[in-house]
Amino acid sequence: MRKTVGTAPGQTQCRYCRRRLSSLEHYAGGCCSAPLCKEQQLQEQLEAYRADAARLAEEPRPDRFAIVVVPHREAQLVPIEPERRHTLEDRLNELAVQCAGQPHASVRQPSEPPEPVPAVCSSCHGACCYHGGQHAAFLDEDAIGSFAAEHPELAAPEITEAYLRHVPERHFAGSCVFHTDRGCNLPRTMRAAICNLYECRGLKMARELGRGSHPALFVVVRQDNVIVRGEFVDESRES
Repeated sequence: MRKTVGTAPGQTQCRYCRRRLSSLEHYAGGCCSAPLCKEQQLQEQLEAYRADAARLAEEPRPDRFAIVVVPHREAQLVPIEPERRHTLEDRLNELAVQCAGQPHASVRQPSEPPEPVPAVCSSCHGACCYHGGQHAAFLDEDAIGSFAAEHPELAAPEITEAYLRHVPERHFAGSCVFHTDRGCNLPRTMRAAICNLYECRGLKMARELGRGSHPALFVVVRQDNVIVRGEFVDESRES
């Protein structure tokens, strides 16, 4: 009598849609590869992780914290390479010469972001900032032009120097030159618009949940489908 290897009663079907599992799906956790089923499986994993974290944090009501997921990227803090600083300085000089003393519609960025942006972004540690590593912090004519319009008394070299003063001694390797372990070293009013306006999926979800308020969140940081850490965040807790 021929037997099927690696299967057992009750384990040959997807836990969610009951579709028969392939051998690979069977050993991958009893869930088929359908996106909806994988999403349900992830939600269960996130809720279990939140429950474990709540026990450690002595949080009696973990269900009141909505789960949002943000990306993660491991990196070391390293000294700013002289070449990176020189490249940034050349770009700033070019932009400052174009913008100094020229009429420009100033687009003032808010000095402080609305909740829950700080809490969510501090949990992530700035995965999106790595995209600015090869693009001079996304600084362009609009960013420098807005800054020049806010400070018409500054000549081009002074505009360049104003930005260079915010270059830190150390930043995350491979990331934006201004990306430190405390976040962006540039004031929000000096950043490129995309740096203040971009929202990852997790941040968008958090904003939808809050709709202008500070919602209770459990921020989960994941990398390559592995949970790295989680943090409970609300008005009564520090992120």
